[in-house]
Amino acid sequence: MTCPVTRDLPARIAPQGYLVVTRPVHWWGTDDGSFPDTAILSKTGREDSDLAGGYPIIEFMLPTAKLPLGTCSVRWKRLWVQDYVDGARGLSLDMAASLPARVSFYLDATLISKPNEIFSVADRYSDLTTWRTGCNETKQCHFEVNASIDQEGVDVTITSRDEVRN
Repeated sequence: MTCPVTRDLPARIAPQGYLVVTRPVHWWGTDDGSFPDTAILSKTGREDSDLAGGYPIIEFMLPTAKLPLGTCSVRWKRLWVQDYVDGARGLSLDMAASLPARVSFYLDATLISKPNEIFSVADRYSDLTTWRTGCNETKQCHFEVNASIDQEGVDVTITSRDEVRN
């Protein structure tokens, strides 16, 4: 979501038990200095372990001259069997059908991309939607939700796009 990203923001909002690491540490286990303007909130410190464990990953592009507000995105990928022994088909259908309503309700957001024309039962559901919500008191923020849902699990990424004055 869009908020003024500052260099100290990741450390200030890190959930209990989460680490603040750079992108190279998260990807390769070592910081080679290749992405100095990144910070990732990670439960395990490694992307493969976070994805395998079903932990949300929060990635920040810290402010730079070219990107003065910075950006952030949240990715969550989780297998249904991590939480439910049975019911994968029903869960994937429910999640796919109700995701837009949940995004709207929980993030107080309005869908601004065209909604799907139809919805039918399938083995896999994928959607990329664009949303608008109020932020920073005088601005509207745009963000995208990229979701892929199937009988194995869910993979959702929410990425901030921009801010527009009201």
